[in-house]
Amino acid sequence: MERTALRNLRGQVAALVRRAEAGETIVVTVHGREVAQLGPARRDPWRTWAEVQNIFARPVDTDCVADRDSVNQIIEDPFDERSRTPSRQRRHRSQPPE
Repeated sequence: MERTALRNLRGQVAALVRRAEAGETIVVTVHGREVAQLGPARRDPWRTWAEVQNIFARPVDTDCVADRDSVNQIIEDPFDERSRTPSRQRRHRSQPPE
């Protein structure tokens, strides 16, 4: 892994980006401290049909229905005052606690 000082980066940016595109990682330093990395962009790889089939060939989670049913089914919007239960109503700062 190559290191380059930030002050040298301006003059070399095009060459360093080409090297990063080719797979290299360059560490950028400021006063000798590592502060950033320049490297290849992470891309999500394409999956082959066989890989996709393998995902769906895995065993089914037989507990998923029980797990779903064990969760409280009440949906509340925490930012909507109308959907709050009385115990969860926001109090204004001037209101004393109950």
